[in-house]
Amino acid sequence: MMNTIITTVGITVIAIILLELIGCFINRYYFSSKTRLTNLKGTVSDPLFETADSYDNTGWYPACFREASEIFKKFRWGSLGLWHSPRFNGQYITIEKNNLRRTVHANQCARYEGSPKVFFFGGSTTWGWGARDEHTIPSCFSKLLPKAYIENHGELGFVTSQELVLFVQTIKSNHVPDYIIFLDGVNDMFSAYLAGAAGVELGALKKKAAFEDNVESKLLPILKQKSAICTLVKNFKQQNLPSNANKDYYDLAQDIVSVYNQNIKFITRVCQEYGIKPIFIWQPTLFDKPNLTAYETTLLDTIKEWQPLYDAVKTIIASEDSLAPSVLNFSDCFATETKPIYVDPWHYNEDANDYIARLLVAKKFQSINISHEDHLRTECSHAATAC
Repeated sequence: MMNTIITTVGITVIAIILLELIGCFINRYYFSSKTRLTNLKGTVSDPLFETADSYDNTGWYPACFREASEIFKKFRWGSLGLWHSPRFNGQYITIEKNNLRRTVHANQCARYEGSPKVFFFGGSTTWGWGARDEHTIPSCFSKLLPKAYIENHGELGFVTSQELVLFVQTIKSNHVPDYIIFLDGVNDMFSAYLAGAAGVELGALKKKAAFEDNVESKLLPILKQKSAICTLVKNFKQQNLPSNANKDYYDLAQDIVSVYNQNIKFITRVCQEYGIKPIFIWQPTLFDKPNLTAYETTLLDTIKEWQPLYDAVKTIIASEDSLAPSVLNFSDCFATETKPIYVDPWHYNEDANDYIARLLVAKKFQSINISHEDHLRTECSHAATAC
């Protein structure tokens, strides 16, 4: 009897070990590429992106990349579908006590009496992924407008709908700017690709599954996190979640543009009530750069699965002129550029951030005394002409 029990236990243990090994193999060699786009924290922190050719000759980028990855792993949950970066004081990245990314030069501007206040909203591009504090788009913008006070309200992964909520929360706290600048597009499309529906935040399907699957979420959380078998089950379940594969790309693209325009309309109405001047930017993507470097070509291969959706969105925007009239379409800003621009499939290098800031000033802020240096005006005018 005892021998039978020992044999049964031994066979069971061996079977579990074999299943774990098989699960590890399948997860690694079958699901790794398939889940790359849906594992949000695995995308931006992919070691591939640490080798960006934009920064081949710099020693700071790997450390900056690791700081950003560390922040991304420590999100803090907020209210109304929002989250925020934790306080962080790194060598290259600073998240201040208000949970905002540091904008260099902003404090210098605060000493000016009656200086205009400009708040940036957006996702990780606005936040400044791939750049040091002094080279984010808001910081670059601040250098061009030394008499303005700038705040960076960009947050990692935010879509326009979340930014709308954050904007309303900001002004409800009696923190009202003179200008707001929204830089969007990529996350609105990417979140729609993952969920098969426009207007939802990144990771919405996973949150829905976790919320509804109460029994599973309470069973052996440690085992679930560590077990290859549990991971394999999650991967199979993820494959069966609804996605845009069952929906026409054109219809989904129309929904993306429609939701974006509705958000802009609502933000504009709020701005009218509070006397704020809104500016909206549709951002450039890797798909918009025909002249790719070898590294950028590798990046493109990692996101080629959702290019048809992006192409459908771009076709609608181009053929139907469907973006709201107040939107600055910067999507073709790098159409003729041959130098490296992208540090990963979504984010620009520091030179590109500077270019976008100059282009923005040239388009919308030339009437403000932007600098005591005349050559900045010349460069901004040139940027506006080129784009």
